[in-house]
Amino acid sequence: MLTGLDAALAAFARGEPVCVFDAENREGETDLLFPAMTADPAAMRRLRQECGGLLFLAIGHEVGEAFGLPYLQDLHAEAMLVEQHPVLKALRTNDLQYDARSAFTLSINHRDTFTGITDRDRALTTRRFAELTHEVLEEGI
Repeated sequence: MLTGLDAALAAFARGEPVCVFDAENREGETDLLFPAMTADPAAMRRLRQECGGLLFLAIGHEVGEAFGLPYLQDLHAEAMLVEQHPVLKALRTNDLQYDARSAFTLSINHRDTFTGITDRDRALTTRRFAELTHEVLEEGI
C-alpha cells in the first residue's frame, strides 16, 4: 500500500485530487489539489464549492522563471508602477509570518475565455497553462 508522497503521485497520475495538510504552525489548513492537466468544469466546481471561490494554480519557481512571471510583491515595488499608482506601495507585504515575501503572482485567463469566472473558463485556463508548461519545460519550446 502506498503512503505519503507516493500515494499522492499515484492519485495525480490517475487524475484524482489529493488533500494536503499545511503545517500547524503555518496556516493549519488542508488544501485540495488537482493535477492541472486534468482540469475540467466538474473539478473547478468542486474546488469552488468545497474550498472557496478563489482558486490558485500552483507552479514551481522554474515555471515562473521559464515564463518570466514576476512575483506580485515585486510588481508592488516597481518604481514606475508605484509612482503611477501609489496604493501599490501600501500593498507590499514585508511582514509575512511564513515567508520573506508572498509567493502569489498574477491572475491569468486563457484568451478563449469569456469572463474567466465560469467553471468552464477556469478549467480551460488551468488545463492550457499546464499544457504550455509541459511544452516549455519538457519539450524545450
